[in-house]
Amino acid sequence: MGLRQIKKAALGRAAVALALVSTLIVGASGGVVPAEAVVRAATSADVTVPGTPGAATVGTTTYAVPSGAIVASPAGNDSAAGTLKAPVRTLKRALALVRSGGTIVLRAGTYHETVAITRSAVTIQSYPNEAVWFDGSVAVGGWTKSGNVWLRNGWTAQFDSSPTYIRGRADYTDPNWRMVSAAYPMAAHPDQVWVDSTAQRQVSSSQEVTAGTFYADYANKRLVLGTAPTGKTVRASDLTIAIAVQAPDVVLRGFGVRRYAVAVPDMGAIRVDAPGVRAVIENVAITDNATGGLSVSSANATVHRITSTRNGLLGVHSVYADGMLAGRMQVTYNNLEHFNAGPVAGGMKIGRSRSVSILNSRFAYNEGVGLWCDEECESFRVISTVSRSNAGTGIVFELSSGATMVNNRVLDNGYAGIEVHNSGQVAMWNNTVAGSRIPVWLNQDARRPTSASTPGRDPRRPFPDPVMTWQVKDVRISNTIMAQPVNSPWCAVLCVYDQTATRPASQMNLTVLGNLFHRTVTTTPWALVRWSVTAPGGGWLDLPTVGAFRASTGQGQSDIELTGANPMTTSGYALASVQARANSVAVTIPTAIAAGTALPVGGRVLGAVP
Repeated sequence: MGLRQIKKAALGRAAVALALVSTLIVGASGGVVPAEAVVRAATSADVTVPGTPGAATVGTTTYAVPSGAIVASPAGNDSAAGTLKAPVRTLKRALALVRSGGTIVLRAGTYHETVAITRSAVTIQSYPNEAVWFDGSVAVGGWTKSGNVWLRNGWTAQFDSSPTYIRGRADYTDPNWRMVSAAYPMAAHPDQVWVDSTAQRQVSSSQEVTAGTFYADYANKRLVLGTAPTGKTVRASDLTIAIAVQAPDVVLRGFGVRRYAVAVPDMGAIRVDAPGVRAVIENVAITDNATGGLSVSSANATVHRITSTRNGLLGVHSVYADGMLAGRMQVTYNNLEHFNAGPVAGGMKIGRSRSVSILNSRFAYNEGVGLWCDEECESFRVISTVSRSNAGTGIVFELSSGATMVNNRVLDNGYAGIEVHNSGQVAMWNNTVAGSRIPVWLNQDARRPTSASTPGRDPRRPFPDPVMTWQVKDVRISNTIMAQPVNSPWCAVLCVYDQTATRPASQMNLTVLGNLFHRTVTTTPWALVRWSVTAPGGGWLDLPTVGAFRASTGQGQSDIELTGANPMTTSGYALASVQARANSVAVTIPTAIAAGTALPVGGRVLGAVP
């Protein structure tokens, strides 16, 4: 099947997906459908259709203004009626006026406030083609020179510097799992200063202040700045979070959130954090916040066309986010404060969540893992997504069970490409994984859920739990391109490794079939496949060729090996000359695997397709 036919088939499947989602809002009685249900269904359908990831540029969305909407404007008055002609000034006042099922429309400008949304079924959106920003910073003047630094006295903003998600708790003691790196000791301090839009680095004392840095002197209630502020605009954060969604059926769309001094325990500048909230976050840009960008800790959220970038810890945080549907996300350049990557830092981390779908999204240039699902996730889907050039691993599925990873491009990440860590029931089809130290890694360590209170367990699950065994098992890898390992002579293109050397791959129920292995030269790494065994004298076999892999394990019956030139385009798609070999290599693609992608049902394709 040619690419034109593949795309035509995908459009047909997208139409089916749209129809299926639309049926979700039609009541059996044929009665009136609530407005928020219409928004959610339309948004959910759009998530499944491929498109450019990320929010629309702030100021370009065109949501219709419904009759009776409450209107706010930075030029308004909170004593006004909240109409187009007489807008209120703040979102807080608009929320006091709006009824459940109503809409708040925000006119252009900057809103400097923190709000909790406790009114159900409220939509908050920008006025058509007007730029709306929630900004947690203020302009700071009144500087006086003192030696080589400048002082701003009377600065009273002070923030929680707890280094973990539990307020007041000290950092973890295990050096591999500490949140804050010794090399970046101020990471958990949320104070932020910009000079002419250039972020200044926070230091721990006034004596350390030099050009490009600042010190928040809490004892003397002042800021100490090392860059001359004369003739420049200086801004500093004085608010912690922007919006906390604490009521069901809230829709946020068409605006930006920036420069909030989010403490680690506060989790995000936007928080969806009450049970049963069912929020929609759409076309929202979240940038330059001290730690977390967006945090979702509630079921059935829809996260659509968001951009979360240049945040200090994570772009997106999720826990207990069952049923979350996230599509067209752009999550880039996060963990600017250089937290240790091990616990949580990077692009997006999801924990203890069921039935989460990540579709048509992009995770790139994050200082840590690109996309990470950990601690007893179940039924996790990653479809048609790019995870590229992250400092850590591209995609991690850890201490969990039940993942489907289809049609993804995982390229040029600093550690592994895709890592399945102590997890089972994983289907990997038609991915392109290239340019990392280990393209695909099935990694088993000694951790097991030995009691109901074992760290990492989801307390909602039974114990003992036959599903969450924390063992690598029942993993299938098919039609995947595993290529270009970088500077990794110590492992392999495919690495199946039991750190305890007690459980061989033959007991993991693995299926490796229909794949393409690639190395630039046969000596890097020397082993094409590292395969866990329990033979005397070692815990693995290093297999140098596909032939050796097939002969020693019975796996890879139709797999092929290429050595030399890159078999892919720079975008991560197989070259036409390589794709021409798919019929003799790849496995027929099942309907369930092709759903929601451009993959041909019943066809044979290598790697991801556009």
